[in-house]
Amino acid sequence: MKDKNLYLHVGCHFTAPKEWINIEASPFLYLQKIPFLGKLFINENVGLYPQNVKYGDIVKGVKFIEQDSCKGIYCSHVLEHLPLQDFRKGLKNLNNYLQPNGLFRLIVPDLEWAAKNYLLRLKEGDNQASLDFCDNYTYFGTVALDKSIKGTLKNIFGTSKHHWMWDFYSLSEELKSAGFKNIRRCSFNDSEDSLFKLVEEENRFIEIQKRGITPPLAVAIECTK
Repeated sequence: MKDKNLYLHVGCHFTAPKEWINIEASPFLYLQKIPFLGKLFINENVGLYPQNVKYGDIVKGVKFIEQDSCKGIYCSHVLEHLPLQDFRKGLKNLNNYLQPNGLFRLIVPDLEWAAKNYLLRLKEGDNQASLDFCDNYTYFGTVALDKSIKGTLKNIFGTSKHHWMWDFYSLSEELKSAGFKNIRRCSFNDSEDSLFKLVEEENRFIEIQKRGITPPLAVAIECTK
């Protein structure tokens, strides 16, 4: 793809505006298209991936995206699903795709928030605090293995588990190491580039206040190449 000024939406899920190149690395993008069996991999609430979603893996490299071709890149709640070494490869690839001074906006769950919430609940005598920390806030825990056909395939091919958690400080250092600059905390729809409004969803940035800890539950960052 030799176009310039592209907008790349990484891990788009079902948000796939035509103005963006929308990619997913989930095997379910392919599995959904298998005759008969494909129906097992349709999200019950949303449905099939939109037709304009393409398969793209930022760790292995997105073959149809050239160096310095993207004016904007957006990545919401994706990077926490990568092991650390893959995360670093992915960041460097994204920096490579971005044109000089292009914008990269990203969101990940906030480890600092999760840790403070856990400690507060523990101080209050909440004996369930660790369960929520592992299950609802970090997604490091496994409640049970689904041994059905669908569950077995999901365990093998699924990408929903978190492999690494970040706070603003450690993530900023990783971005610097990958070649990004002008790193700042950002918020919903505060980008000077209006095209980001097509992919951003407010609930990805903040959630309701819980147990006295002030939101956000996510680390949202904007930076440039």
